[in-house]
Amino acid sequence: MPNNLTRDEAAARSKLLNVESYPVPLDLTGGETTFGSLTTVRFSCVRPGEGSFVNLTAPDVSEITLNGRQLPLTSFDRDRIS
Repeated sequence: MPNNLTRDEAAARSKLLNVESYPVPLDLTGGETTFGSLTTVRFSCVRPGEGSFVNLTAPDVSEITLNGRQLPLTSFDRDRIS
């Protein structure tokens, strides 16, 4: 996996973000190789406006929302949402 989370990235992200919850309900009624999910990540940031990312390895996403604002789907590179 080209975009595996490195130890340094994990350490930096853990200093930046305080994750409150990370529910991931899955819809396993789809096909044999893919499934749907709706992931909600609730977090606070010690330096608002600082860049970070969420790991997600998937063929595509249909929507990305941050603080009620839709982000462009180009924020997702098949391994991360920036």
